[in-house]
Amino acid sequence: MPFAVLDDVVVTYGSRRALDGLTTSIPGAGVTSLLGRNGAGKSTTVALLSGLRGPSSGRVEVLGGTPGRLDARRQIGVMLQEGGLPTGAHAAELVRHAAKLRQRPDTADPLIDLLDLGALGKTTVRRMSGGERRRVSLACALVGEPRAVILDEPTSGLDPQGRAVVWEIVASLRSQGVAVVLSTHLLD
Repeated sequence: MPFAVLDDVVVTYGSRRALDGLTTSIPGAGVTSLLGRNGAGKSTTVALLSGLRGPSSGRVEVLGGTPGRLDARRQIGVMLQEGGLPTGAHAAELVRHAAKLRQRPDTADPLIDLLDLGALGKTTVRRMSGGERRRVSLACALVGEPRAVILDEPTSGLDPQGRAVVWEIVASLRSQGVAVVLSTHLLD
């Protein structure tokens, strides 16, 4: 079964068309990249797949049904390009909370260690650098061992070491049979 099917999807913002008849199928395992310049509709597609936005017209199906429904949200980890994190929270407590919400608290600490989030101590999200926020967001997307992961510009703002860790994680998810949707404007 495919992770997602988009059929003749149009999304408009006022008079501007962000997507104009997008038709594609995303496999239920492996990495699918949404590649394009800024403003090409990558983040709009991410919003559709994660159930944060509906199409103006056309059909979007995720895991066999409507995006954003509860059973789909439980199986999908999402890392948005910007925002989505409570600004007063601390990294480790936020990741542990997300893991509890997914009923898999055991998955938090390995990600906290892997992404070096314990080093942030009691720094709140509002005081973190962009790269630190990206690492927290990635950890929150990965807790609970989701069946599919949507990563919107996951390496944006990361240093070379952080980017290498992200690509290692993506390779590991692929080898585990997880469906990864990766939005980027980077050809490499």
